[in-house]
Amino acid sequence: MMIMQFADKGNLRCVLSNNFSNILWENKINYLRQAMIDLKTLHDLGYSHKDFHSGNILQDGIFN
Repeated sequence: MMIMQFADKGNLRCVLSNNFSNILWENKINYLRQAMIDLKTLHDLGYSHKDFHSGNILQDGIFN
């Protein structure tokens, strides 16, 4: 089990589906960059995700 901060914006799929034309490309790239950094951190700690997709990437509104 993992305990994490509440993600009030939902998942990445919902954020991009609902706001794609309103989100700057710089922010879209930042979403991907942050997901990559977080996934690498998990791997460096010896963990693996096993079901990595946009519905499992939660958003807290940092880049909006």
